[in-house]
Amino acid sequence: NAKVAVVDLLMEWITKETHDLAWYYSACKQQDNGCITFEDWIAGLQSSLGADIDFASHKDSLVELEPDGTVHWRNFLERYQVQVTGRTSQWVEQVKKDIHNKLISTDMKVSK
Repeated sequence: NAKVAVVDLLMEWITKETHDLAWYYSACKQQDNGCITFEDWIAGLQSSLGADIDFASHKDSLVELEPDGTVHWRNFLERYQVQVTGRTSQWVEQVKKDIHNKLISTDMKVSK
């Protein structure tokens, strides 16, 4: 089905661009609960993905709207984050620690 293929592609793009989308949405006017307008949600996708796509026609597959029609953008982006679990996550955590320690030791050498 072509519509499913388009939605899958959009989900992949969103996953790759979550940082740009977070930057865009964090600059939007937000309600007290962190929601942005549906229009701002679409504008962020168009800006960050660089695509002139009718995102409104895919909203049911991409986002869960609040009862007032707004988008809780942090919840939206959480859906598209890649999570590493299981044994692999232990390896990832070790790599993070190794990188952190290397950066710290490099910084200490520069500071001295």
